[in-house]
Amino acid sequence: MFKLMPLFSAIDSADITTVSNIS
Repeated sequence: MFKLMPLFSAIDSADITTVSNIS
């Protein structure tokens, strides 16, 4: 999860969409 944190800042929009689908 800690490694995903910087990704959220870099691509929060795309990442949030992917996480929403996975979750």
